[in-house]
Amino acid sequence: MNKLIQGLPVFQARPKPALFALIGTVLLLCFSNAMAQAGSKESKKFLDYSQDARDSLTDARSELESTVALYNMLIAGEAKKPESTYKKLVKALEKSEKVAEKTGDRVKKMQKQADKVFNAWAEGLESFENESLKELGMQRMDASKQRYDGMIERMTLTGEAYHPLVSSLNDQVKMMGFDLSPAAMSALQGPAQELNGMADELFARIDAVLDEEQKDEVAITGQSDELADQSDAPADQSDGPDDQSE
Repeated sequence: MNKLIQGLPVFQARPKPALFALIGTVLLLCFSNAMAQAGSKESKKFLDYSQDARDSLTDARSELESTVALYNMLIAGEAKKPESTYKKLVKALEKSEKVAEKTGDRVKKMQKQADKVFNAWAEGLESFENESLKELGMQRMDASKQRYDGMIERMTLTGEAYHPLVSSLNDQVKMMGFDLSPAAMSALQGPAQELNGMADELFARIDAVLDEEQKDEVAITGQSDELADQSDAPADQSDGPDDQSE
């Protein structure tokens, strides 16, 4: 019996390429899930900063609208006590400028957080050995970066459009400080008309930006939730009876 066994050919177990591929896929999925969870958290931080910036921009719009209203009261001669209204106007203008600066600071935080998100994302993709998955990840990252950049750019450009109006208003308020007479207010009718046109354009622009920012936030939130759901999903994704019940 032993001789028969000794005579049989000996087959040595060899590692199968499919097994290595399976192990590699599992490790890649584990890494991807970890990266997805981290990416989701960083994205949510960005959205927090974005919400803060939108809140500041909303406040800036409200403050500036109130400031322009006080200015128009003086120009139209509707202020019962011009000196008192003028003092309110000066304070309102100062507050508007501070709120605008606050908005700018919050937009800078958005930029820093976006840089952190995509630096980490790019670093994670570099560790991928599967070129197809790596390319897919890069395409998704580029699409997300384009959305983030668009949000930041809109807020930045709106802030830049804010300054010419505030600068013109500041000059006219200074001029009012020398003379609040009806004749002086009448002389400012031309500049006042131009200033109100700038204000209307800016307010419309702010409203449009806030609307677009909200839409992009919804899109990013959906993506973050999708990434989180993928990281929490069970490993077995095969179709079962429940999947075919419809």
